[in-house]
Amino acid sequence: MQPKIKTSGFKGLEDALIELEQFSGRTNTGKNAVRRGMRNAMKRIEDKAKSLAPVDDGELRDSIKTKNAKAKRQRGSYKFERQTGISILTGPTTYKGGRYAYFQEFGTVEMPANPFMRPAADSEGQNVIDIVGDELRDAIDKSLARARKKAARST
Repeated sequence: MQPKIKTSGFKGLEDALIELEQFSGRTNTGKNAVRRGMRNAMKRIEDKAKSLAPVDDGELRDSIKTKNAKAKRQRGSYKFERQTGISILTGPTTYKGGRYAYFQEFGTVEMPANPFMRPAADSEGQNVIDIVGDELRDAIDKSLARARKKAARST
């Protein structure tokens, strides 16, 4: 069970998203702005994890990225699960760099744990929560400015 986080002051962001969708005429513009803001906020955890990751040849460190979560294929079907929210993931992403990430994080019978993702999330998690509103506001404002500029050109 994930802890619930109470937020306040997001009503203005919701109004800006509605205005953004009205100006752009597309429903995915707001989602894209929120994704950009969330990726910017999560960059703090990515940077901290990269600084804590063990470096042999640098593949593990270089494979740590922040990205959008992709929809999963429904079991036994060609259809994908419906996504109603936005999910952003931070961690090792490539096979070559991330294949030993699990062993580094949790250890094995022959190797002690050398965690880097959990300490990064623990140390930067509250900072991400604190700045996510500002990052979202900036991303939405920039998208809204672009949509207004585009609307002004077309009239």
